[in-house]
Amino acid sequence: MAGAFTIFILTWNLARLTHPSDLDLKPLLPQSKPDLIVIGLQEMDDMEKWQNMFTQTLSGSGYKLHDKKHMYELGMFIFVNKDETSNVPGNTYEITLNTDKPTGFLKKVPNKGATIICMHINSIPICFVNCHLNAGEEKAKRRLEDMDQILKESRLDSAYVLFWFGDMNFRLEESKSMSADKIINKIASGGKDELLKLDELTKLMSQPTLQNFKEAQPTFLPTYRFIVGTSVYDNKRRPAWTDRILYKDHYGLLQVQSYKSYEGVQISDHRPVSALFKVNERPSLPTTYTRE
Repeated sequence: MAGAFTIFILTWNLARLTHPSDLDLKPLLPQSKPDLIVIGLQEMDDMEKWQNMFTQTLSGSGYKLHDKKHMYELGMFIFVNKDETSNVPGNTYEITLNTDKPTGFLKKVPNKGATIICMHINSIPICFVNCHLNAGEEKAKRRLEDMDQILKESRLDSAYVLFWFGDMNFRLEESKSMSADKIINKIASGGKDELLKLDELTKLMSQPTLQNFKEAQPTFLPTYRFIVGTSVYDNKRRPAWTDRILYKDHYGLLQVQSYKSYEGVQISDHRPVSALFKVNERPSLPTTYTRE
């Protein structure tokens, strides 16, 4: 039986940021050396440029690009640790699915949707879904419909572990008494936990589409929407935790080791968010999984 291994996931809406030649990506990456690094980008201006930049940054630390998926402005890259520190014997990463699911206009336009990669790691079926769901206030129902469409059409039932991340676009519940300025003032006065009680995604976790999904408690501030280049929220939009990392763990294999945003990375109107997971392999897992 192979031992435990680690997965680092980073999600970042780039707001169509033109690739800056002097951007240092190292502050976004873990100081530890996880076995797998998964990068999910949304509103990406140029797939090849961002791929090259992450590849150049990670190659010096012993990582190699193992797989990728691109759909319009969505991109996902999976890098694997190829040196002797890897906890995956023989670097056994078997790709089982590489696809995309558009959910934009008429459920077909690819400006919204997901890129999906599934693989076996140490014989454990694991899937990664990088998404950009419908934007706007009062569209929580449409966002749930998008997720449901992606789940049903992609047939991800065989995954023991499913990671779902990206700009999910869930907002704070609409309230006439909670304007953008009032939310910004509440954040400034340390009222983050009170605002989290209004978070749409948190309130919807009991819905059938989100059944069995989990999320570590966000301890970071709302990740959207900032004035680019500053730490100042843009009062033209109500701040919200739009950028999230969820997971399904049917057999209790996961331990969340960190979940954070990057307040100092200010080149987009979104803040990047990352999570580090330890995956514990257990003996006598079933050979197939049937959705409940």
